[in-house]
Amino acid sequence: MLRVACAQNKAWQEAGFPELRIAVNLSARQFASGDVAASVRGALEASGLDPQYLELEITENMAMKNENLPTLELLRDMGITLSIDDFGTQHSSLGYLKSLPISRIKIDRSFVSGIGKDERDEAIIHAMMLVARRLKLSVVAEGVETEAQYRFLAEHDCDDIQGFLFYRPQPAELIQKVLLEHWKS
Repeated sequence: MLRVACAQNKAWQEAGFPELRIAVNLSARQFASGDVAASVRGALEASGLDPQYLELEITENMAMKNENLPTLELLRDMGITLSIDDFGTQHSSLGYLKSLPISRIKIDRSFVSGIGKDERDEAIIHAMMLVARRLKLSVVAEGVETEAQYRFLAEHDCDDIQGFLFYRPQPAELIQKVLLEHWKS
């Protein structure tokens, strides 16, 4: 999947679309099965994609394992953006967060779904965003499905917002049509 994502992003760039970062989830199995950095490097070299246009998403549990830290640092040093996916759903350690080689946190949809319904979820989101800003991390909110959720996140200066309010997962051909509609005129 990593090779396909890198190749597709490079193809879109060569077709004249904006240079966007593509995000790919890394699983615990991928970390356990071998040299993740070599696999990523191979996918980038095969596609010709510049590392700055690749974002790798990892879970909190994977990020917090000391044995994964050298690999994460190597990936960051390659120029790849690292983000913690589903942030806040595992055993987060704010003290550990400051030492991780990550650039972004992705606030889990379980918190976003409470916007407009549960002030506690809103308070947690606001707190996560404040901590992230102080640590110079960008924030992505996942699972945005309503205008109210979007407005809350926009009012709190969330860096990026993703969810079904905008688009559902799409095959590459349909994403290319969206890119054509919005950027290539």
